Amino acid sequence: MNWPIGQRTGYRTMSSPLPKLFFYSQPSWSLGALRHSLGLASSLSQSFRVTLVLGSPIPDGVVAPANVLVRELPPTTLTDDGGIQTIDRRRDLDRTLELRRDKLLELFASTGPEVLLVDRFPLDLITLASELVPLVNSALASNKVPVMACSVRSPDDVGEPAFVDENTLELLDSCFDMLLVHTDPSHVKIEDRSPGASKLPLQVLHTGFVDVSNLGSDSTAAPPNPTPEILVSGGSGHDSAKLLKLAALEHNRLWREEGLETRIVTGPSISEEDWKELRRLTRSSRHVRLQRSVENLIPLLTQAEVVVGEGGFNANLDVLQNSTPAVIVPRRQPGGSRIRQARRLEQEGQAVVVEPWQLDGKSLLKAVRKARYSNPPEMGYNMDGGSTTTRILSEYLAHRSSLEKEAMSASRTGTGSSSK
Repeated sequence: MNWPIGQRTGYRTMSSPLPKLFFYSQPSWSLGALRHSLGLASSLSQSFRVTLVLGSPIPDGVVAPANVLVRELPPTTLTDDGGIQTIDRRRDLDRTLELRRDKLLELFASTGPEVLLVDRFPLDLITLASELVPLVNSALASNKVPVMACSVRSPDDVGEPAFVDENTLELLDSCFDMLLVHTDPSHVKIEDRSPGASKLPLQVLHTGFVDVSNLGSDSTAAPPNPTPEILVSGGSGHDSAKLLKLAALEHNRLWREEGLETRIVTGPSISEEDWKELRRLTRSSRHVRLQRSVENLIPLLTQAEVVVGEGGFNANLDVLQNSTPAVIVPRRQPGGSRIRQARRLEQEGQAVVVEPWQLDGKSLLKAVRKARYSNPPEMGYNMDGGSTTTRILSEYLAHRSSLEKEAMSASRTGTGSSSK
């Protein structure tokens, strides 16, 4: 695909003690991606006036940071095959994309930011190029061009073609100042994902992981449960019904053979039909607890004997932070990112992996038993990615402002000399 891209033409200056930052994110693929964007925006708000523009709605139960201005575009969602579809049935996709583009450009123009942070594009989100290329060109056409950074939650979030496609490399080279990768490079760095990453023409900075464990939560530690339990988490609840129902069916067996009660947290996006079925499966038992969502999963995770889930990015971070024995049944996704992440945790001794096609009552019980008596090491990964990202962007913006002031000073001096 050939993108009609512009060129960088100047520096952006800091016009106030607290500069403005415009952050575009399309987190429709998972609740974890949304929480990452909210957590990063919250950290950035310590040094910037942040406008976070979301391409999909915030679901019930998720609280946006109070110090971040959140704006939502007409919603779209990504399909399992990497395509895109509209959520609002009143409009077709073409009209939705047109409205998104117009609103995005209007928001950018009214904000006038010193920094533009774009989630994944152009390494991914090519299906949204109809709005993102105009956004980039609008930034480049500004009187004073903002600092422009591409933000990637994990190298697993982008595919190999992104690192070899000439148009992608040209767009990065012409328009962006840096690529920010929000992982600890001792766990995974972008070069591990693809050798083609070495072709990237701009500086690549690994910030450390963005900690979202306490995002939007005022909750204290969960009341202690005198009976050991396993925590089964459905993440957002989208497409997690198979694992959740299996845990409900096997909870009596877990109690009899392991002395473990089962706590199931489905996630807010579970369908009403699946929720009713889970309630039916668990209604008559004293050894299972069913919850649709919780404000903060961390207190439950820290007191669980074993946590069972589908290996979402943030869930994996929780495992790394708390060294809780884990069983991961990685959900199948285009590109296989969850399977790669799960295997990485297994190699580090942090998790037991059950392949989705092998999942049944016997394999689940075996994995829970193996994980329970494992001893996950404390890895000590850098979880300060939010603060590091804030520092990088602040320092880069200050450096650019200093260069402009020097150029203006030199220009004034030169003019004065020639007039004498």
